[in-house]
Amino acid sequence: MERIQLSPLTSLGVGPTINAAFYGPYIIAIQTGTYPTLSPDHHGRLLVIDPKSRKVIGQMDGIGSARQLVIQGDIAYITSREDGLFIVDLKNPTEPELLSHYETTEFATGIALANDLLVISLRQYGLELIDVRDPKNPRYLSLVRTGEAQSLWLDGHHAYAGVWGSKELVIADISDPSHPKIASKTPLDGRGDGVTVRNHICFAATGQHARPPVGVADPAPETYEKLGNGLEIFDVHDPAHPVFLSRVKFPPYYGLTFDMWSVQLSGDLALVSNTRNGFFLVDISDLYHPRVLSRTLLPLQPDGTHDPIGGFAIQGNQLALAGTGTDLFLAEFSQALPPVHQAELTVSPASPAQPLEMNFLTDSRLPWKRVLEGYQVQYILDGGNRLFAACSDQGLLVLEKNTFRILQQLPVTGPGLTRSVAYQAPYLYVAEGPVGMVTYKEAAGKFEKIHVYSPHGRSATDLQLSDNGKFLLLQCASVGVVALSLKDPAAPRPVDEKLDYVGLFYGRHFPQRGRSNDFYLAVNREGLRHIHVTEEGMTEEPLSYAPHFNAGPSSGLDYIGDMLLCNGRLCFCVPLDHAPQKPIEKIQISGADYSQGKPRIADDLMVITERAEGYITICRIHDPAHIECRIQIRTTSSPDLACIDEQFIYLPAGRHGMLVLDRPQW
Repeated sequence: MERIQLSPLTSLGVGPTINAAFYGPYIIAIQTGTYPTLSPDHHGRLLVIDPKSRKVIGQMDGIGSARQLVIQGDIAYITSREDGLFIVDLKNPTEPELLSHYETTEFATGIALANDLLVISLRQYGLELIDVRDPKNPRYLSLVRTGEAQSLWLDGHHAYAGVWGSKELVIADISDPSHPKIASKTPLDGRGDGVTVRNHICFAATGQHARPPVGVADPAPETYEKLGNGLEIFDVHDPAHPVFLSRVKFPPYYGLTFDMWSVQLSGDLALVSNTRNGFFLVDISDLYHPRVLSRTLLPLQPDGTHDPIGGFAIQGNQLALAGTGTDLFLAEFSQALPPVHQAELTVSPASPAQPLEMNFLTDSRLPWKRVLEGYQVQYILDGGNRLFAACSDQGLLVLEKNTFRILQQLPVTGPGLTRSVAYQAPYLYVAEGPVGMVTYKEAAGKFEKIHVYSPHGRSATDLQLSDNGKFLLLQCASVGVVALSLKDPAAPRPVDEKLDYVGLFYGRHFPQRGRSNDFYLAVNREGLRHIHVTEEGMTEEPLSYAPHFNAGPSSGLDYIGDMLLCNGRLCFCVPLDHAPQKPIEKIQISGADYSQGKPRIADDLMVITERAEGYITICRIHDPAHIECRIQIRTTSSPDLACIDEQFIYLPAGRHGMLVLDRPQW
């Protein structure tokens, strides 16, 4: 192969960029709006750049925690993590126009599009299939649970996902978009991310955490965590039985950063980005002996590491590299490259949505029914003789409890997404995603919007009200929390904040309410935290006497008596008097093969919901150390936190509306 040279990188001066794509003579760049240090002046931004003049000719702000994009015709589809999916019309490049904003089941990360079938990889919940024949009205089709899919590819009637946590290539059969199913799972020697398929050959980019040799039960992390970076090649003529062909490894590297690696194909070249490790050209003319031709690194940062590559795009001899911490960079190849291979599908999105299934896994059952069909129900709050249902872009529903009749529908503003709600008569406090936290006041039986608080432009994703009604804790995207005083309940006032958490990814980190001036939350990699709030500010500390609690997507908190029950891979209780007592040892929830999830407790009843896998676990609490599973259900819906009253269990079921189960009488 003729040696291909790459010119030095040129910085465009547009600031930290997460991904880019070519659109005719232009480059479409997206910038994430989650991290204050990277985006102090915007909450996510799309830029239209003329590479010849190297000037921005158009832009659109407010695309949130942008991550990946794909362009079909004149329309850009942008995943935005906790902010869902943005669909943008580019016909007038100087004035991009938002066509629609769609709430995905969970964090929208990867994206692929072919034949008007859009598939999004969710951080933990698998792949979501969406009909985009009408981009102004995207339509949910189904969910297939692949695990932590970072990125994906579409080919024939299959979706190929690079799965991060389990280090796998997962292939899903989507020939019937209403009933997708797993076709195969194949190990990768490193965490999965970007994949591409051409002529029944799959190329999977991997990064970090190589698999230890067979027989090494407890490997030292430092030995293998740097060794997973590379490119792996599989024969997928039979997607149910992929055959490993070869791999090529990149230099050892490990670091906590924007952990993204992707691959595109151009002729006999695989172009692979590997975060701080650089951009690689790989010769794949011999599928059994791939070899690295060149490596390009983004500039060094003050900490001595190279800027992570978020994504890249090529067109002809032009290369655009997105530097997540610095800028968008351009370079030129010494010759024009063949067009990049595009996804192809034989599947039509003209299918009904995935039906709701409720599969009881135990002999005991409960009467149940489904209501609010047609609504995407995210959260339910008991308001006495009413229920409040947060329904994403459909706003907040005020329901008559016994009949579920809609008394009032409070619409969202602009790109808002209603996620959570707290009630302290006569005020409603609503987390509305990109809009912020909205305060409503009731008068003559109707709620009216009276105040909006925007937490530094970050999404308001969840909130927790203290039981004394004096304070409220608001979660801001995945980066932190703001404590608000309700001294004037009509205009909540921020008193302090902490916006540098690493791990508020997964949502629903709080118990049911704050206790007096004290709040608790669970943070991935940072464990349990206690926050004490006064009018003068807040103090934050770890619950150091508790065992390590890695708060993942299947973890949650609630109060059980005077203790905090923490449920996840471990279930245990910790005392709340902050004395360094030994907490109760691990609690075994008897009668359940799977008991991870988000707990909600009312008297001697605990309901655990696990959205990623679709489990509903209903338990009887005999005492804090003796919890017994009585009923377990697995559903095709995505059940979120339970709301429990004297008669019923109300479950938000995402795209399947709301489930109402009779409360068991022990």
